[in-house]
Amino acid sequence: MPTTSAFPSATIDASIPRIDRVSRIRPIDWQSQKTRSAKADAFPLTPYRVLFIEDDPVDVKAVERILKLSSKPQFQVTKVGTLLEGQKMLGRENFDVVLMDLMLPDARGIDAVEQLRIFDSNVPMVVLTGLEDEDIALHTIEKGAQDYLSKLSLTGQSLTRSLQFSITRQQKMLGLEDSSATDPLTGLPNRRGLEDRYFRCHQIAGHRGGNLLMTILDLDHFKAINDRHGHFVGDVVLQAFSERLRSLVRNQVEIVRFGGEEFLILQPSIDPQADANALAAWLRRIPHRPIRISDVTLEVSCSAGMISVRGAESWTEAYTRCDQQLYRAKQAGRNRSCRELV
Repeated sequence: MPTTSAFPSATIDASIPRIDRVSRIRPIDWQSQKTRSAKADAFPLTPYRVLFIEDDPVDVKAVERILKLSSKPQFQVTKVGTLLEGQKMLGRENFDVVLMDLMLPDARGIDAVEQLRIFDSNVPMVVLTGLEDEDIALHTIEKGAQDYLSKLSLTGQSLTRSLQFSITRQQKMLGLEDSSATDPLTGLPNRRGLEDRYFRCHQIAGHRGGNLLMTILDLDHFKAINDRHGHFVGDVVLQAFSERLRSLVRNQVEIVRFGGEEFLILQPSIDPQADANALAAWLRRIPHRPIRISDVTLEVSCSAGMISVRGAESWTEAYTRCDQQLYRAKQAGRNRSCRELV
C-alpha cells in the first residue's frame, strides 16, 4: 500500500569541499619522478593488486612464481579458491585486476565471468584456463573480460603483459565513460546510460533473491532559490546535497543526478521495506547546519518517492510509478516521502 511519511525541517552544509567520484580501480601513477629513469616511468610506484581466483594449487603456485619474478611491473597477489570467496574479497578490498579460472567449484565456464561482472562492473578481468577454445575465448570477451589466456601456452611475459594492458585498457575505457556520463557540477553519474544501470541493478537484486528499491529525490522549492539568489547559489546547494548522497554509496548502489534538482537512487535490496525505512531515516538526519554563502543562509528540504520494482517491470514503467510517489509527496506538502512497496 502507498504510504507517506513527513520529514522534520532539515538543512545541509556547503562547507564540505566537493569530492569527485573515484573509480574502484586505483589510478596508475604515470607521473615522472626525478629519481627514476624515463623508462621506469611507465610503471606504477606500488605493486598492482591482483585477485587470483583459482582452486588448483599447482596452477596457483605457478602463477605466483611468475608474478613474483616480475620486477617491472610488480604484482601483489591475493588468492581465493571459489567465485563466492572472490566476490566477498571484492566487496571488502580494492583490486587493480582479477585473474580467474573458468572452471571453479561454484561456477563454471561463461557463467563465472557473467557472475563476477554483475558483481563488479569496473574491475578488469583476465581469464586463465586450460581450455584451448577460440569460441569460448570470444564469448568471455563479449561478457566483459579484458583478455583470455591459455594455461597450456602461458609465459611470464604473456601473463604480465596481459594484466598490465587489461588494467590500462579498462582505465581508459572508464575515463572515456566518465567524461560523457558524469555530471560536471556534482561529480555524480548523469542520466546517460541510466536504463542500463537500472537493468544491471535489477539483475543484481534478482541474483541475490531480493528486489530493486528505486527512489527519486527532489529538492523542495529549488526554483525559488535560483530566482532569489541566482544560479551560483543554486549550484552550491546541489553540490552540498550531492555530498550527503555520496555517504550512501556502497557496492552496487547507484546514485544519479537525473536532472535539475532531481536525483535517483537504485538500490538492490533483500528487504525493500527496511531499506526504505533506513533511507527515510537518513533523509531526516540530513545535518542541521545551514548552507552559508557569503551573507546568504539557506535551509533546504527534499521530497522523495520510493518503489520496489515489480518482477520484469521495464525502466519506463518503474520510473513512472516512482515519479507518481514523488508527486504524492509534493502534493502532501513536500519535505516528506511516499512509497509503494510490493
